[in-house]
Amino acid sequence: MQKGFTMIGTKEWNREIKGLTIFSWIAIIFYCVGLTGMITQPERFIPLSALNLLLMVGLLFLDSFHLKKLFTFLVVAILGWGMEWVGVHTGMPFGIYQYGEGLGVKVDQIPLIIGANWVLMTWTALETCRWAFPGASRWQWAWTAAIIMVVMDLLMEPVAPSLDYWMFQLNCVPIQNYLAWGWLGLIFSFVMTYVPKSKSAFPVLLALIQFLFFIVLNIVL
Repeated sequence: MQKGFTMIGTKEWNREIKGLTIFSWIAIIFYCVGLTGMITQPERFIPLSALNLLLMVGLLFLDSFHLKKLFTFLVVAILGWGMEWVGVHTGMPFGIYQYGEGLGVKVDQIPLIIGANWVLMTWTALETCRWAFPGASRWQWAWTAAIIMVVMDLLMEPVAPSLDYWMFQLNCVPIQNYLAWGWLGLIFSFVMTYVPKSKSAFPVLLALIQFLFFIVLNIVL
């Protein structure tokens, strides 16, 4: 296989996205309804964020099911939750912050669902890279996915306090948070490169939906 950032061909890309799966339509409907609800009735829809996140990770898991995916998703979820626990209780590596009530049930101040968020962010970013750059190496995929994850965090941070997700001290996000997202994203993404590539474009579409979702929230909130 040729190594390097060779872009996927237009015909191949069109073939992949032409037929949207039922999972894709579920994601489109849920995010459209959720976005509308968060803008018009935030008190009703923000508490549903955890359930939506759990549903999306479940769909990602069922999409192109593989036993390696089950094991890897669990590892990333546990490690991601563990790093959040360390972050809230020590201030490292993300900075000083705390979680609100918007992400549901918490254990020792950490939402249970936050591990699933790391899975969703990592897998969708990695799959986007693998679809766009099929000839790249594992490390190239991982580095690019990490960059995408940092960009997504840049979009999430401004609206997180308004959604009662989390808030940094003095409502100021430190640069160390983005650095931590970068290196954790790199590690998690590289681990996930050992999971077979999805046979559908659903993870790529979900990444795009997430991107647009938070762009709109940044404009409206």
